[in-house]
Amino acid sequence: MRLALTAAALALLDESQNLATVTTRTVSARAGLSASAFFRYHATRADLVEFMAHVVDDQLGTVMSAAAAMTEDPYQRLRAVTVAHIRYALDHPARYGLLTGSHSPGRTPHCDRGLVSARRSYTCLVEAVGSCLRSGVLDQSSDVDTESLALLARVYGAITVVLRQQEPRGEAAVEWCSFIALSWIGALAGPSADSPCRDEGFGQRGTLSSNDRCQPDARPSLR
Repeated sequence: MRLALTAAALALLDESQNLATVTTRTVSARAGLSASAFFRYHATRADLVEFMAHVVDDQLGTVMSAAAAMTEDPYQRLRAVTVAHIRYALDHPARYGLLTGSHSPGRTPHCDRGLVSARRSYTCLVEAVGSCLRSGVLDQSSDVDTESLALLARVYGAITVVLRQQEPRGEAAVEWCSFIALSWIGALAGPSADSPCRDEGFGQRGTLSSNDRCQPDARPSLR
């Protein structure tokens, strides 16, 4: 029944795009329970919201893991995981807000190392970044957790800009966010001859650290 209540709560959130509409009464009604029955499964509304965030993280982690499994190439895996993360966030902005704290002003769990590290979605990101470090796509002297948190912050920042401005839209938004997230850590440049930098019109190939910057010949436009 906890999962049924969570499914009802997420459905309400999807419909309204506003967490304030997710109350013990509205969720109970959607799930076909009395308001008092709700408390048999969740002690408080806050407990429900926390459980919703865990479910969303599991959904996001599943999507990212599936994307990572599509390729063995370290760079392509990192790119696939990042794109999957971005696409989920743009397709489900209200759900994604449960992970980023956008429903709670002043709360920024995307920057909280303790909160982030416990997430399945973050584990997927760490694995992809670690593979790039081991293969030399990223500077091997870098720390995997530091690089992963930096990438997550850039992903979150790009997504936030797009959602607030409501542009670009569709695949253009995914492309722009992916470029912003990956180019700033230098992941667009890899050591192999078939580096995506060459194919996508970006700058010179090479092994980069997070202090370096790709210099794109043509970058996606925000408009």
